Amino acid sequence: MIHYVIEQFSSSGDLLATYSLHDIDLPELQRLFNIAPSNPMYDMYPIGTDQRSRLEVASGKRFDLDTYNYYVTAEEE
Repeated sequence: MIHYVIEQFSSSGDLLATYSLHDIDLPELQRLFNIAPSNPMYDMYPIGTDQRSRLEVASGKRFDLDTYNYYVTAEEE
């Protein structure tokens, strides 16, 4: 089964943390990132200001977009 998480990276590209997403499904992620419904979103998608607020709620974390890079990505359970 596939679930979606947020990965936080340093500016040098080191993975710092992984956060689970709650109460958000694939169709909502596709809308949030303007992705076609046929795309299962298996790649990494950078989180910007347009996605920040909703994904902070879904992850329970605050994002510092000026210091770190954040991506939504798929993981297999």
